[in-house]
Amino acid sequence: MNARSQNRTNRRSLRVTLSLALFLLASFASSSTATSSPAWGELQPGPHDVGFRVLELHDHSRPYFPKPSAASDGEGLRARPLQLSIWYPAASDTAAPRLTFGDYVELMGSVELFTPGAAARERSGEMLRALLSPDFVSEIDDQGITRLLAIPMAAVAETPPAAGRFPLLLWGKGENGHAVDHALLGEVLASHGYVVASTPALPAHQRRIPRYDALSVRTQLRDLEFALHSLHTQPYVDLGNIGLLAWSFGGLPVALLQMRNSDVTAIVSFDARIGFRNAPELFAEATDFDPFRVTVPILHLTGSGEPQVDRLKDNSFFDAVPYADIHRLVLSGLRHRDFNFLWGALPELAGLQGDWPVPATGVLERIARATLIFLDDAMSGGSTGERLERFVTEDLPPDASSLDSQAGRPAPPTQDEFLWTLETRGIDEAAALFREAAAAGAGHQLFDASDLLRRSRNLLRAGQIEQAEAAARLVTEAHPGSAMGYYMLAQIATRRDQLDEAKEHYSRCLERIADDPDLSAEAKPLIRRDVEKQLSMEDQ
Repeated sequence: MNARSQNRTNRRSLRVTLSLALFLLASFASSSTATSSPAWGELQPGPHDVGFRVLELHDHSRPYFPKPSAASDGEGLRARPLQLSIWYPAASDTAAPRLTFGDYVELMGSVELFTPGAAARERSGEMLRALLSPDFVSEIDDQGITRLLAIPMAAVAETPPAAGRFPLLLWGKGENGHAVDHALLGEVLASHGYVVASTPALPAHQRRIPRYDALSVRTQLRDLEFALHSLHTQPYVDLGNIGLLAWSFGGLPVALLQMRNSDVTAIVSFDARIGFRNAPELFAEATDFDPFRVTVPILHLTGSGEPQVDRLKDNSFFDAVPYADIHRLVLSGLRHRDFNFLWGALPELAGLQGDWPVPATGVLERIARATLIFLDDAMSGGSTGERLERFVTEDLPPDASSLDSQAGRPAPPTQDEFLWTLETRGIDEAAALFREAAAAGAGHQLFDASDLLRRSRNLLRAGQIEQAEAAARLVTEAHPGSAMGYYMLAQIATRRDQLDEAKEHYSRCLERIADDPDLSAEAKPLIRRDVEKQLSMEDQ
């Protein structure tokens, strides 16, 4: 790694390490007897008690309910509802009543209208029975459902947060996903000093049937970004250190969010769709998909217990991201649905008969421990492989898992870094940054030719001829087919009364006009006529 890349990494590591140190100090000051849930099994809680709250939000930029307004949320609002569930490290309060699993289930019935009560409980009960289908539970009875809903959880509703600011983990959900799906893991992670936020996976519009398509990817991506914006109101959240979690379909919007947000420091995939065959075709429809912007470590947890699903798995996404450290942890015997913890220890504890991994609590323990080891390392800016490898080889039973890790190449400069350098340090340092990226074999352009040409014109108007020339030459270096780059160099040479050089640049411009993708069909004949006129004048 070169000095500039190393300095950037060091600055990033220092920032996240200081942030992590603050919440670790707060952890030692917290109660060491944090409460867990029976569903955790042998999994030990972290130093914090767990708080839980729900923010009932509306995104007014996206209508969700159909016209007329009578079909909306009861108050005439057509805005998209966003039920934002948050688990967070809490100040110790051992006497406070804990939530039950039923409290999480009830949220399913009020994701659209935010109206808790008997109607919401009835809807939630229907949804729970549909989820506990014969594919998951072989026998459902009212007593079993009652026992399931009464299982005590670890979180306390609306309890005060612990002192300090804590790294954020944001969930990307599977189709029709809800907060209840990963409530167990949310509580575990919060007890260890993370804020965990989750939004339900609603369709783009109320009456649209959810499906695996580009619209659903964009919809959840916008939900996640709206959630990030809304979390600014929570003072205990460190939005400068964000981890992304995803199960199933949620892996696609999560990957795109990382490409768009440089504050993301890690991704954990719980058998998410980034590891499946149909991911590339859905990413191909996303205008902002850029695998070269995936520069954070990724832990991809998957199973090997479902042959018909295992055949659909694919490493195309991981092979396309050269600058990310990738860790693929295969847990033997687990199926896709086993990574959605609703189907884990809770139904088993309630005595519902089903085809569970044995013991289901052990599954949660393995996944939670691997996740915590990875996140603690990744979100503090450290190496993500060594402790994970030790956990797999020393703490898991033989033949229970396999870990495949591949180190990413050092990330080249990004477009954001180039633009920042251009604005603050000038064209010469920006050009050096471009050449560093080119030498590293970066597969992406650091700038658009039109943007830098505009800057070159502005510099020329301001009389900064040398800087204008440096910008134009950088355009022709990065975009050899740019006709307008040579047109700009010709104008600069004319300004200097270097007519032979101007003629040479105009000739090169003329050769490139037809194939310049940045010139519109309407502009090409106009530029051609002007260049031919300039050349004829210089021949006289």
